[in-house]
Amino acid sequence: MDAVGDTYSILRDDRSARTARADRRDHRRIGISTIGSSRGPSGVCSARTPGRPLVRSVDRVLIEHNAARTCHARALVTVESLRAVPPLPMARDEQPRGRADAITHETSRRVLPYADAFATVANPPPVRDTVRDTSKGSAGGVANLDELPLRDRDALRLLTQLRFLSYRQLHAVSYREAHASVTRRRMSQLLGAGAISVWEAPGRHGGHTRYAIPTAAATRAVVAALSREVEATPYAPLIRLMLPQTTKRALKLEDGAAPPNWFAHQVEVNALVLRYREAVPLLWMSSWDCPFPSQLASFDLPQPDFVLIEETSTGPRLVFGEHDRGSEPVERFVVRKVLLYAALSAFPEACAHHFGLPAFTVRVTVTDPVHRAPMRRLMDLLRATARAAGPEAAGIFRFTLAGWLHAYPNEPIWFAPDDEPGHASVRWQEHTARHAHGD
Repeated sequence: MDAVGDTYSILRDDRSARTARADRRDHRRIGISTIGSSRGPSGVCSARTPGRPLVRSVDRVLIEHNAARTCHARALVTVESLRAVPPLPMARDEQPRGRADAITHETSRRVLPYADAFATVANPPPVRDTVRDTSKGSAGGVANLDELPLRDRDALRLLTQLRFLSYRQLHAVSYREAHASVTRRRMSQLLGAGAISVWEAPGRHGGHTRYAIPTAAATRAVVAALSREVEATPYAPLIRLMLPQTTKRALKLEDGAAPPNWFAHQVEVNALVLRYREAVPLLWMSSWDCPFPSQLASFDLPQPDFVLIEETSTGPRLVFGEHDRGSEPVERFVVRKVLLYAALSAFPEACAHHFGLPAFTVRVTVTDPVHRAPMRRLMDLLRATARAAGPEAAGIFRFTLAGWLHAYPNEPIWFAPDDEPGHASVRWQEHTARHAHGD
């Protein structure tokens, strides 16, 4: 029995030693000390000593006690710091409605002396928890154009004279010195002020083009300003004759609707007028729909697609513009355009009385999106105009391709009716009989 007991004790001590080594590794991993435990002859904690469970319990109690003391000390510091900070006074105009003792975020906001336009971590924007009692800011409206910035006034004037423009065109003519995002922000301001409306034209291959359209209120304000500006000019009778007397026919395009049939024609006219403006100094430009009354005295007046007044060394020069897209027969163009202009040019006294200028020039731009033969269309119009107008009136007409005017506005690209091209090439460099703007 003694041998069996000794064997049992040896096995038990060996098992306890292995268990103690494993426990020590766990203690070192989790940070629990083994100081105070009894060790056996082999230098390890003996399983027969009651110190091991006691050490574990004592260490756990000490850790929990120290954590509790730390939390209690932090709580005391927080309470004392809150007691030391006096409550912020609330101004009379910052009192929220309904509750005089309520605390809003407005009272705790720190206002920087030089606050910028962007919120920062040091100066976060307040969270509004009351009802807004102030009106939103606006661009000043259109009742008085002088209150608007100069660039906005120029943009509204161009929009009124050309009926509508795309954001890209507005950036090119009115906001050229600024970034394109400035144009979008200014249009948003004018939209909020009721000066313009915005219409998005769907693109053929996806996307859309955004157009700005002047409202009736903006048109009335700009028309009144234009009337005062041209009062002392020699061409004041022409402008008064063209200025719209009412805004009942203000341009309106429905959101999501397809562009009307005339839209492509107006877009091309506006693009050509702006390119013409880059080549020749202009005192006036407009592309209004049917700008003249149908009859004036004993004359049937034509309805040009655009009206320009060039600034020349000899004085202002009146230009009536026609944009032909090949959508009507040549005979109809002769009846509605060529004959009416020819008859009107035969009476310079009547022109001086009604227009303020005794003479005028007719500029015709030609394109052919249907048959894709613009030069052939141009040659047909040249021959028909030479026959119908005669040698006396044919000199007031000049023809060119719309693509030439848009690509080469400063070059001699114009044909007279008696200067028929010898071939149908669409390269302007291959034609010799051409005229410049002043010819």
